[in-house]
Order: sequence, then structure tokens, then C-alpha cells
Amino acid sequence: MNRPLNGEKESQFMKRVLSLFVILLLVLSGCTHWVDSKLYLNNFNGSGHQIIRVQINKADVPYELSKIRDDIMPVIEAADPLDDSKLTNSIENGNVLVITYEFTFENFNEYQLKVGKLTGKSNMFISAIEGEDPFLNSVSMQGFVVDPTAYMQWAIKAIEDAKIYGTGDLNVYTKRDTSVYSFGGSDLIALDDFGIVIDKIVNLTTLDISTSIAADQTLTREITFAVDPTQIYGKEIIDNGWAVTMMNEKIDALTSLLSPSVTAETKEGLYLIKVSFSSLDPVKITEATNSLIPGLESTLSFSLKDGTKILEWNETFAQVMRGYADILDNPIHYQVSLKGYDLKTVDGVAYDKATTYPFEVVNKTLSLSSDAFSLKVGIQKSDNTNLYLLIGGGIAFVVVAGVIVLLLKKKRPKVVKASVETPLV
Repeated sequence: MNRPLNGEKESQFMKRVLSLFVILLLVLSGCTHWVDSKLYLNNFNGSGHQIIRVQINKADVPYELSKIRDDIMPVIEAADPLDDSKLTNSIENGNVLVITYEFTFENFNEYQLKVGKLTGKSNMFISAIEGEDPFLNSVSMQGFVVDPTAYMQWAIKAIEDAKIYGTGDLNVYTKRDTSVYSFGGSDLIALDDFGIVIDKIVNLTTLDISTSIAADQTLTREITFAVDPTQIYGKEIIDNGWAVTMMNEKIDALTSLLSPSVTAETKEGLYLIKVSFSSLDPVKITEATNSLIPGLESTLSFSLKDGTKILEWNETFAQVMRGYADILDNPIHYQVSLKGYDLKTVDGVAYDKATTYPFEVVNKTLSLSSDAFSLKVGIQKSDNTNLYLLIGGGIAFVVVAGVIVLLLKKKRPKVVKASVETPLV
């Protein structure tokens, strides 16, 4: 009697086990895993962190989300390929199980190593291609794993190997969701197969160009970049040392310049990087200027006006492409120190102090503020003939007067005092 009963119970038990097995098999193999990835890069060295999320909707599984979570989390934690990752989970609004996986890295080398452990892609690479300008640059980085599902294959495989819900292939039910990145706190941007292109821009507050001309027509130019290290205009602040290094490399390439130098100081909270160079050749001055200031095209030439001693100075500045003028807080400040020269003509017409010009002249220093201008002035060495004559005449007068005084002293007879006799009493 008992035997059929026991057989019936065994049959019912086996049906339940089979049903449970089928249900558990459907939990992960039959649902859709939505996987997304967010990559956060802090700087061009590659430090940052990445967050991968796996979402399972309750409507897609025939079992309680809490049961799924309790069963699979220990398996995932045990299988984690990284030692310093952060694995968390939550059931949002009772409808969605979210498994969050986060790992950090200090540079691109560490990032490649960790991604290789997570994805099995050891042949991946990260490259950052940039130019030589420290203030304005586009950086291209390639070699990222774009598919977010690749980061969680190790977890899915661990669940399969543990046979918690059966041996079904879970990969075909894993769906790729968004894959985005952020650089330096910027908004999230879609990460595609091409990689990441980032504008490397810092907050240049002012750009000063100072030029002086010596008596022998040697030109000395100083370009001063003022950087605000506290405010980000674009993506990243470049520190003072980096800017000086890059400027030195540019100057080293300009071997035709005389006595080039780069100096730096911090003044009133700003980084001031000053580049100085000299040459007798105006073309070399413009070559250096164009090299140091991206997007700017300048020309400078001298010519001696026929029949006069006036040296015609022709100089232009123009922004021909995206450059520093786009990010400056103020227009470019330009000044010319005439020193031993006087301003004689402007655009071929005699200079008139009463006329308003697009520049100012104070103490023989011509100055203007603009991102583009054309300057045509005639200068002439200061005429100091009268001054020299006056000084020479004064010296001659002093010498002649001294000689006359000496001669008079020699010709004047010596005065002998009369003796006074005292009478005897």
C-alpha cells in the first residue's frame, strides 16, 4: 500500500524539481540582461574609474528578484577577477535588479591591465595622440573596449559554471545598452568604435605681445601667457611646469633665434609664462610668433623710405583658424617700444598727436588691444643733434672759462702788504 503512495510522492517530487529546474533555467537564460558602461577619465594620464551595470527586469523572469540576487551574488563575488573592485546590487522600485560593478585606475597602463582581466582582450591598446601646444590642442585616444557586455562575461560564465540555474548559454540574452564616457567632469558623451577625441583647452586670461627695436634695428619680442589655474574653460588645466616645458621645446626648434628664453612666475594667482627672443631679421620674429601662438598669422617687414631716414614698419595680425583668441578673456594686447626712435608717419601720412588712432602712444610706447590689426607706421631715429650741441657747448664754455680764470691768476701782480713802523717813544 505504501509503495504506490511513495511512488506517487516521488513522482510529484520529481515533477516539482523538474519544474523548478526549468524555472531557474529561464531566470537568466530566458531574460534580457541590459548592460551599460560609464567611463570617467580625470586627465590625460588616464586616471579615472569605470562603472558597469547589469539590469534584470522582474517582468522578464518567472522568479523573485531577491531570490536571483541571493543566489548569484556570492558566485559573482567569488569570481571577480580584480582585487580592488566594488560590487554592489539593489532592487529598484521592486521591479529591477541592478548589479553594479566599479573599478578604478591611476593611468592607462593600469586600465589596460584591468580591462584585459575583465574582457580577456589582452591585445587592446590605449594611445593618446596630441600636438605640441600646451594650451590649445585636440587629443585623440583609441583602443577602448566599446561593448559594455564584454566587461561582464566573466560574471555570466561564473554563473553558468556554478550551474545555479542550469547550463544554458546566457550570452545570447545579454543585450548591449549605452556606452559613454566623461572627461574632466564634462557631460557624458557616447563612446563609439573610433575612440575618444578631447579638446585640451585651458583658461588663458591674457596674451601680451611686446616688441622693442634697438638702434641697430635688432628686434626683441616677449610673449606672455597668463593662465588662471583655478578655472576650467574646456577640459583640463595644464600646470605651469608643463607649459614651460612645451614652450622650451618650441623655442629649441627655432635655432635661428638669438638668445631665446622661457621664464615663469606666479603673480596674483595667475601663471605667467614669458617667452623672449631676438633677431635682426623680421621674418624670423614672425616665424617664432606664429609657431608660439596657434591660429595666428602675423607678418612684419621694414623698408627705408626713399629720400628720407624714415623706417617703414609694416605689421599685421590675423586669426586664420581656431586659436587662442577664441579662449582669451580679453583681446590680445600688443605694444611696441620705440626707444631711440620717434613716430613720424601713420599709413603714409604725418603723425599728428591731435588725431585719434586705433592705438595709443605713451612715452614712446605704441600699444593697442585687438585680435586682428594692420599697423603701418614710419619711425625715425631720434634727432639729438641740438641736444648734443648744447651739451658740447656747455662743456666747452666750462673748459674755456676755467682756462681764462687760470690765465688771469697768473698775470695778476702779487699784492705786497705795506709795513707799518711803530714809533719809539
